[in-house]
Amino acid sequence: MTGGGSLLWGLDKFIQEKTGVPVRVSDDTIASVAKGTGVVIQNLEKYQDVTVAAY
Repeated sequence: MTGGGSLLWGLDKFIQEKTGVPVRVSDDTIASVAKGTGVVIQNLEKYQDVTVAAY
């Protein structure tokens, strides 16, 4: 999990219990969101099929 929501105590375990999907919390939850966004921006053509236009 990444982002501020992943900092909520027990949310990772709750999601894992309810879905049966293994959940891990990123070591740097806040920065990983920004870093991932940067990767997508630098490679917009590569990710074009999975991004949503803002206009």
